[in-house]
Order: sequence, then structure tokens, then C-alpha cells
Amino acid sequence: MVYNTEKYPLGKPRPTTWADFCDVKKFPGVRSLVTGRNGTEGPCERALLADGVASDKIYPMDINRIFASLDKIKPHIRKWWTVGSEVQQIMTDKAADLMQSYDGRASVVISRGGAMEINWNQSKVVGPLGDSEG
Repeated sequence: MVYNTEKYPLGKPRPTTWADFCDVKKFPGVRSLVTGRNGTEGPCERALLADGVASDKIYPMDINRIFASLDKIKPHIRKWWTVGSEVQQIMTDKAADLMQSYDGRASVVISRGGAMEINWNQSKVVGPLGDSEG
């Protein structure tokens, strides 16, 4: 998970879980999630975590519960991104306050002075090189 530090400044509450990501009252703001159209990435595990499923109980996945959880947050998603360059541009343009992102994409934005911070809590390790998706 990546969040804008101007929207959620140091000393104020910041989202630390996927339940926080979906809590639009406690953490108002625009969100962005990956579509999962390729079948390997997507918000499935995060949707279950946000809905209260323990991390050791995610598999096998309850598809109906995933979609019910995503339906709750859907009105607050500005962009369902499909490739990493899209979420990197979203961060650069400050078009969303909370994002699901690859840590490498977020790190580039941060290294260029972007007001973003990565939260690795409840992250998922993906890819052959062990890249993580927060």
C-alpha cells in the first residue's frame, strides 16, 4: 500500500491495513487498485484482508466475498490500473491518495521527491525476483 504523505501527514493517523484502505470514513480520499485482468495480480487477497479474513485463511479464496468487499470500495476507486507505469503516473500526478502499487514503482516516485510512503504491512511478495506489492 502506498499513501500520499501530504494527505496523511506524520503525526496523524495513517492507513496500515487493507481494512484501513477500505475505511473511507477514517481515511477519506481517492483510491487506486490494480485490475487483476491478467489473473496473477489484483486486489483479491487485499479485499479478503479488508473484509476481516485472517491471512492464513485467504486460500482457497471466496470469490463472492472478494467481489462483495470490492463493491464497498468501488465508488472510491478513481483508477483501476493495469500496468505499473500507470500507478507510477497516478502517484506523480497526485491523482490518488491511497494506492495498491509495486514497491519499485513507488520507490522511484519517492526518490524523485514524491510525497509518498510505502506501507509493507499485509504486503504480498510477487514475481520471480521477489518484488513486493503493497
